[in-house]
Amino acid sequence: MKPPWAEGIKNNMFNIGKGLSKRFQVFYLGLSDQTGVSRLGESRSYTLKSPLFKTKVERWFYPVGALNTVNQAQTILKKEKPDIILSGLESASMGLMASLISRRYKRAAHIQIVTGDWYSFRRTPPKIFLAEELPHLLFINRRVSKLGMLGADKIIATSQYMKRRIERLGFENVSFVPNGVDTKRFKRDWTLRSDHKEDFVISYVGHLTYVKGASLLLKAFVRLRKRVDSKLLLATTFGSEEWVNRWAAKSKGIELSGIVEPERLYNSSDVFALPRRRSYGTITYPNVILEAMSCGTPPVTSNLPGMSELIKDGDNGFLCEPDSEESLYEKISYIANNMQLVKRASARATEAMKAFDWKIITKKIEREINEV
Repeated sequence: MKPPWAEGIKNNMFNIGKGLSKRFQVFYLGLSDQTGVSRLGESRSYTLKSPLFKTKVERWFYPVGALNTVNQAQTILKKEKPDIILSGLESASMGLMASLISRRYKRAAHIQIVTGDWYSFRRTPPKIFLAEELPHLLFINRRVSKLGMLGADKIIATSQYMKRRIERLGFENVSFVPNGVDTKRFKRDWTLRSDHKEDFVISYVGHLTYVKGASLLLKAFVRLRKRVDSKLLLATTFGSEEWVNRWAAKSKGIELSGIVEPERLYNSSDVFALPRRRSYGTITYPNVILEAMSCGTPPVTSNLPGMSELIKDGDNGFLCEPDSEESLYEKISYIANNMQLVKRASARATEAMKAFDWKIITKKIEREINEV
């Protein structure tokens, strides 16, 4: 498995499958850059090739990969003979792939986990629109998302916000079960913070997509550093804002890395930042937020639907206005000058995440399965 921030949804499905395997026989089926069979924990994992998987243009080729999966999955299902197909995909619209697989197989109930919002039009720079927004507009819009959920026997929404959104589309078979976190892995290690001598350290872990707002963080941090002895730890991969890495490499006070063990980065910082611009384009309870909180690193994130369910501003984390460099700058400046808030929020963030341990979440998923 890659680190969870590189493959968040797959990591979630692995943790769910790992918990369910104590009571059920579990196998995995998903898209990848190659077709094959391997072991994932105690279970078999089947991967089917999707064109240009994990490249900048992969979203444009999802439909091709999905059709390949629908066509090839039947052979695997006839061999494994599942009673339940539990799908967890990037968006509700991609559930259409699982629905088609389930309809063709006809011997299994289909439960769909919906982790992210569908697209809503916003003004964006033309280059960003072509790279990120247009694929969302075409493949992850409201109508296609509704179509993707029509074949599900049960829908599980990972935030109360998404549960309400799905119910407004006319669905009644909707339950709320949030994403979980491995609280044994993601725990506080105070010794790592001492690796950095600055008074205030911020971390960011994730892709460089426009919607996640890394560029907002970079600009706000450059301003902050003029007034506060601070450091920014950036662990990033690809995305439409890859210029952030080039700028960061030339800037003082920024430590740039690629794929890392995320728990080390969280524990090396005072706060974790995820200044998202929109509610779509990523899951509504992002893994990195749950992981950082479990480590006792309070998040600074945007006041978007879903996030406001999870974070109480000034209590277990901090909220700023979405898509606003100024709001983000004001928030991190305030925190840096009031570090006693971080200590209090750290303890409350860790306490809050006890209810999100994967053992608890998996039991809730199991109850949903037993009701089908």
